[in-house]
Amino acid sequence: MDQPADPPTEKTCTKCHKTKPLDAFHKRTKNKTDGRQPKCKECFAKIGRDWRQGNAERATSTAIAWQKANPEKVREIRRKSHLKRMGLTPESYERRLAEQGGRCAGCGTTDPGTFGVFVIDHDHTCCPGGSSCGECLRGLLCNGCNRVLGFVKDDVAALEGLVTYLRGYWNGLIAGGSFRFCVPESTPDVQGTPPTGLLEE
Repeated sequence: MDQPADPPTEKTCTKCHKTKPLDAFHKRTKNKTDGRQPKCKECFAKIGRDWRQGNAERATSTAIAWQKANPEKVREIRRKSHLKRMGLTPESYERRLAEQGGRCAGCGTTDPGTFGVFVIDHDHTCCPGGSSCGECLRGLLCNGCNRVLGFVKDDVAALEGLVTYLRGYWNGLIAGGSFRFCVPESTPDVQGTPPTGLLEE
C-alpha cells in the first residue's frame, strides 16, 4: 500500500517565481493543497503598496470605513503590532501581567487607563522610540505612570525631587495649620491627616 506523501514545506510564488518556505505565504483555507496563498507575503505587500499609491484617496476612505465598522479587529491588530514591536507575543504579555498580579508595576492600580491595556515600558537608553529589542523590557505600566516616566525622561533624580517637593508641601500645610482648607477631595476627611505615605521617610 502506498504511503501518503509528506506535506509540502515549500512552494513557488506565482508573482516573483521564487521558491520559498510555506511560512513566507499567507494562509488560505480554500487552498486544499498546502493551505497557502499563491503569492508570497513580500509580493502581496508590494501589490498592496502599489495599489495604495495609485489610489490614495480611495485607499484612505476604504480604510477609514473598515476601521469604523470593525473597531474590535482594529484594536486587536494594533495590539499585536505593538507587541511585535516590543518583542512580545500575546501569551508572553499576559504572563508578564499575571506576574504583576494584574496591576501596574508602578502605582499598583488595576485600571490601565486611557488605552484600556497596560503599556509596555522599556529602557529607552537601549532602544529609543516605540520599539524594543525585547531584552530591555521593564514592566507593564498604567497610562499615567508611563506618561510620568516619559515626561521626566526616566530621570530618577527628578522623580525623587518631586517626592521631596510633595512631602514638603504637606508638611508645610500641617505646620502652618492650614491643611484643613487645602485637602484635595481624594484625601481622607480627617483634618490634619495627609494622603498615606506622603510624610513617610
